[in-house]
Amino acid sequence: MEEKKENPILPRLKDGELTTLKSTTKIVSYEIKKDKDGDPGLLFLSEFTNQDEEETSPAFDWMLFKFSRKVDEEKVILEKQAVISDEIASDSQYNQTFGNMVSHVEPGETVEFIYFLKLENSNPVIITAQTSGDNYVVGEETLVID
Repeated sequence: MEEKKENPILPRLKDGELTTLKSTTKIVSYEIKKDKDGDPGLLFLSEFTNQDEEETSPAFDWMLFKFSRKVDEEKVILEKQAVISDEIASDSQYNQTFGNMVSHVEPGETVEFIYFLKLENSNPVIITAQTSGDNYVVGEETLVID
């Protein structure tokens, strides 16, 4: 019997990991934290690996992710970044990742970075990954937020 192979079409989103021809961006973890104003936000800890022959930045791939929530059966895009609180800034799990999202990552290197998204309600967050330019959807996953 023939062994089933992974779909080689790139880019693709699977299990919180976006794989492109030049890099991999993986959502390692996420949790609800209070922002600087005490409002809820969704804090992502992610990992970026540069598989290209030139340096690049995690921010380029992160722009391929769109975050939304369903409100009355309509998708509402979540666009506002939350401001990090002093508590998050002093947390050793996160303070080493500041600035990495816009840093220059050399070929073969991996860095962790954080992204903090403002939450408006407690509905599940839908992550959509799409190509740049034509916005072709390459995957969609839902995060259930407690």
